[in-house]
Amino acid sequence: MNTNRASGWRRDGRSRLIIFEKTATIEFMKKRFYIGIDVGGTKIAAGLVSPQGAILLRNKTATPRKSQPKKTVEVIADAAAELIEEAGLGKNDIAGIGIGIPGLVDTRKGRVIVTPNMNLSGINLSQKLKKRLKTKIFLGNDVNVGLLGEKWKGAAKKAHDVVGLFLGTGLGGGIIVRDRLVTGFQGAAAEIGHMIVDPRGPRCTCGNKGCLEAYVGRWAIERDIRTELARKKKTSFTDFFRGKKRIKSKTLRQALKKKDPLVTAVMEKAARMLGLACVSLRHIFDPEVIVLGGGVIEACSDFILPYVKKAVARDPFFSHLKDCRVVASKLEDDAIILGGAALAQQELGREPAEEKFPSLILKGAKSIFIGTKEYDEDIYIRVDGKVKKRNRNLAMKKYGTLLKLGSVELKKVCKKKPQILVIGTGTRGLLRLTPDAKAYLKKQGITVKILSTSKAVMFYNLLRDKKKSLFLHLA
Repeated sequence: MNTNRASGWRRDGRSRLIIFEKTATIEFMKKRFYIGIDVGGTKIAAGLVSPQGAILLRNKTATPRKSQPKKTVEVIADAAAELIEEAGLGKNDIAGIGIGIPGLVDTRKGRVIVTPNMNLSGINLSQKLKKRLKTKIFLGNDVNVGLLGEKWKGAAKKAHDVVGLFLGTGLGGGIIVRDRLVTGFQGAAAEIGHMIVDPRGPRCTCGNKGCLEAYVGRWAIERDIRTELARKKKTSFTDFFRGKKRIKSKTLRQALKKKDPLVTAVMEKAARMLGLACVSLRHIFDPEVIVLGGGVIEACSDFILPYVKKAVARDPFFSHLKDCRVVASKLEDDAIILGGAALAQQELGREPAEEKFPSLILKGAKSIFIGTKEYDEDIYIRVDGKVKKRNRNLAMKKYGTLLKLGSVELKKVCKKKPQILVIGTGTRGLLRLTPDAKAYLKKQGITVKILSTSKAVMFYNLLRDKKKSLFLHLA
């Protein structure tokens, strides 16, 4: 892997070396990494993950349509191989790969039993990928794997007993008891969406009547909206609901925001049913946390969660015991990638690790998650792990721009005397150090890495056992 060094300044001699680079490699930090892969009906997303749960690199590609299984397997393998190559690693540096697949999965044999909208049913995916990638492969149902991710780094962090319900087109479920996924005899456990709540209820996609999914899945919500529309119920979204066009979650959110009477009534019915289901699940599993996720929750959590929380809190059976938290998922598209890495670690007998400092996850060019908190402006992290927002007035008052970083600001960043300072210069690398800033760093003997913001995040996440500080320009 090529590493381009900037033509910036460096000093040799007896003092400590200060180096500025435009790109970083992981080569100097080689260790046992993990890869998590989210195999969906439309896309395949993969990420290189550290043992502590930092997503260091990622890629995404379209899922092959109307092709032979061999082609889909190749695309999955290529996604992992590209991460290994881009990071400058060898296959021996990958401890294991965890993959989330929609549908039924034989986790013991690594075989896909049946999966919708893809051509992998009946394929021993673990065996085929292991032959190409020369490392251990572990499969799991995508919702189960995503819940593992939420337990490790998301909404259920540090909880030992968790129930997850994920409302997308249908309703997927996952259950964790004493830190382990409940997968059942054949890998088909935790199909919460297909619990029968009323045998006289509407027909479900699975063939049964009265499944929970047939009341709360997005397809069921859409069915009920169209039924009410046919009954001439009042709505200001008639144009959105006409024809056979799918009603998207964001449309439901817009209608709820405008207090549309038809949509509000349908969504209230679904939210109440979901709340009752959570009460029943609490009676069976007594979880610390119930995680609600999926596209419908992401779009409508402000409306749905209060109903579910109220139902769970009002249950008299648990009135003398600790509360069960009901929370929205946090990791979104990263859940299965992180869960895949967690699955691989668990199957290898290595419990997912925690780190002294929270992992940084960059979301686009102007937003970053540090732990569970999101920042959308320049920040810095001191040696003690404290996160501070940049004082914009300092740079604007002295330089008239945020694209210059001077010694006054650096003294705040380096207050605890780091061994190494990582500076992220933005997506286009526009942030510059002033001469007095360079002089300050030179005098302090601080090793510096100047990188694009995405590379700086990756580099900072990789540093272990170092007194490190970080400055990030988000733009």
